Amino acid sequence: MPGRRRILIAEDDSLVRELVRSKLTSAGYDAHTARCGREALERTFLIRPHALLLDLNLPDVDGFAVLETLRAEAIEAPPSVLVLTASRASEHVQRAVSLGARDYLTKDRIQSHLLPRLARMLRSAEQAAPSEAA
Repeated sequence: MPGRRRILIAEDDSLVRELVRSKLTSAGYDAHTARCGREALERTFLIRPHALLLDLNLPDVDGFAVLETLRAEAIEAPPSVLVLTASRASEHVQRAVSLGARDYLTKDRIQSHLLPRLARMLRSAEQAAPSEAA
C-alpha cells in the first residue's frame, strides 16, 4: 500500500526534487528529500526508506558513491534504488545496476514513467523478501 511507503528523493535540483516530491505525495507515498549525497546517506539511515530515488550527479558525494556506501554497510533492509538522472550513457546504467540499483529512469520521463516504475520496483522488492514487515 503506497501510503505506508517511505520514499527518499536525493536530488540537488530543487525544481526536479519538488516535482518528484509532489507526484509521490499526491500518489499517497510518504516522501522525504535530500539535497546532496551526504544528506541522502544520513537520511537513509535515519528514516529507513523503502525506496531511494537517486540522482547520480549530486554535490559532495555522487550517486555512485552513495550506492557504494549502501552496499558496503550491512543495512538490514536496504532501500530499493531507482536512479533518476539526465544521463543516458550505458556505462552509467551498467555501473549503477552493478552497484545495486534496481531501476534507471531519465529525468525527461519522470512525468509518465516514475509512478508505475516505482510501484513495480516496490512490488518486486516485497516479493523478493515476503517475510519483511512493511
